[in-house]
Amino acid sequence: MTNVSISPRLRSYLGNSQIKLTPSFSRKLWQNEDVGSPRHDPATRAALAEAVALTQLGRSAELRAKLARAMAAEPTCREPWLRSLIIELKR
Repeated sequence: MTNVSISPRLRSYLGNSQIKLTPSFSRKLWQNEDVGSPRHDPATRAALAEAVALTQLGRSAELRAKLARAMAAEPTCREPWLRSLIIELKR
């Protein structure tokens, strides 16, 4: 699924605050051999657990159906892009 709008608060959390599983691969890290190995610190392990939980929620037929019902109740449901997203969620 792509091009789904999310609230600014959620976008800020996912993009700015959520612990990342891998560091940004900036130029200063190109020569750092430690970048090629996964981190096993508590924060990274917690971030991985959160990523797994979010993925499982996204694959849950029950949650996807609930989200599709909520979206279908919106006035914008008449828009083709939203109808096709609802259909995709029901798969």
